[in-house]
Amino acid sequence: MREGCGRAASRPRYRLIAVPEAAAAVGLLAGLAVAPLGVAAATGLVALMAGALAFHIRVHDAIPFLLGDAAFLVLAVVTATLRAVTA
Repeated sequence: MREGCGRAASRPRYRLIAVPEAAAAVGLLAGLAVAPLGVAAATGLVALMAGALAFHIRVHDAIPFLLGDAAFLVLAVVTATLRAVTA
């Protein structure tokens, strides 16, 4: 797995990204019941994925990393928009 993560995997802080990802997942699930929480979680996920995409661009990672982050960014934007509209 470390080979696929490029240079960032050698840094211990790399693994801390799981904390906001887990918070976003819990927030999205809770957002099914409480609309404002879902909007906030999806908006946070948009910021997280935009940061991930910017990081992968900055370190010149491979195109598949960029496409994966871009796909999740688009899904997060759609989720935030639709949840805000239907709330």
